[in-house]
Amino acid sequence: MPIGVGGTNNDDQFPQLFQGGREMPITIVVDMKESLIVHSIGWTQRQNSDYQDTKKVEYYVSDDEQFKLGGKEDYSPVALNNWTFVMERSYQKGYNATQWQTQSEEVLQKKVKGHLLKVKIVEGYRDRLASGAELYVKQLLAIDGEPIK
Repeated sequence: MPIGVGGTNNDDQFPQLFQGGREMPITIVVDMKESLIVHSIGWTQRQNSDYQDTKKVEYYVSDDEQFKLGGKEDYSPVALNNWTFVMERSYQKGYNATQWQTQSEEVLQKKVKGHLLKVKIVEGYRDRLASGAELYVKQLLAIDGEPIK
């Protein structure tokens, strides 16, 4: 596949083969393999504080079973799936444990399910860089002892 000057992909037919740099936001999509209600999300920065780059992240879910990616113009918004915003979190630099964010009661009461999780890194501590060591998802299984259907 031809790669143009500056490492950009000149062929919209194969966007998954993109090479080169990206501007913020940086988007990662995770297939959770099943539809679930996300209760909370944990993000662990890298252990070396010089490389703890992630500052602010927005999280979205989609109950679509497959991830859809358009051409190069779809890299940052990743907009072809039906996304619902669930939470955002700002992360501390120099904090080596997992930092958790729980959904608001308002969002939890809506019982929004997702098969896909979109992690949209919108701000970093160093320009154009983002890194992380681990991502955790806790699902909501019951409310007041009553199983969620």
